[in-house]
Amino acid sequence: MRNALLLGILVIGGCRSMSGMEEERDSEEGTIKTYPLSKKKALDFAKIVMKEQGADSFKETEDYVIGSFYVNLISPGSFCGVYPKETPAGCEVRVISRRKSSISIFTGLTEGGFHEAFEEKLKSETAK
Repeated sequence: MRNALLLGILVIGGCRSMSGMEEERDSEEGTIKTYPLSKKKALDFAKIVMKEQGADSFKETEDYVIGSFYVNLISPGSFCGVYPKETPAGCEVRVISRRKSSISIFTGLTEGGFHEAFEEKLKSETAK
């Protein structure tokens, strides 16, 4: 019983929240790639990519978008935050993917997976 209580405390204490992802916007973590588009367009594409990759809800501002990914039998879900920043070279798109629970081993969308899907979306839109 004592071990189960300790495990419960670790699971709850290690949980990531949407507000925790909002705080990530000021961190230096994540994977950054530069794209030739505006910040607004990057946010629009980010939401489309996350929706196509299975996000079930979003938190949007003019500075970032955070997607919440599904809960299923093997994962309590994850978050993916996209924090674009315009630069003279284009738009730096920083992506941070976090598990909702510290004991989970899966994320709904990885940082690399996001960038791959984002690049494909950008290519398909510029080909039109």
